[in-house]
Amino acid sequence: MTNLAQLFDPEVKFVDIPPFWAGALAISLVAGAYLTEIFRGAFLGADPGTIDCARALGLKPLQIFFLVRFRRCGGSLCPASATRRSR
Repeated sequence: MTNLAQLFDPEVKFVDIPPFWAGALAISLVAGAYLTEIFRGAFLGADPGTIDCARALGLKPLQIFFLVRFRRCGGSLCPASATRRSR
């Protein structure tokens, strides 16, 4: 954290973070990384044929994302994220 603070103010010599907030930051980063991988796997798990069909119908990329990918990933997203939170 000291190196990051020195980017903004080179005069900073030491940054003191209370242990609670350091732990909260660490847990948040780990949980965020885990959930990011769950979302990534769910989005990549969408059937490529369905996406090709949406393109063939002339849907725009944003429409494909919300109407096809987002709806398709819901089935695989919910069980994986619920399993993580129930531990």
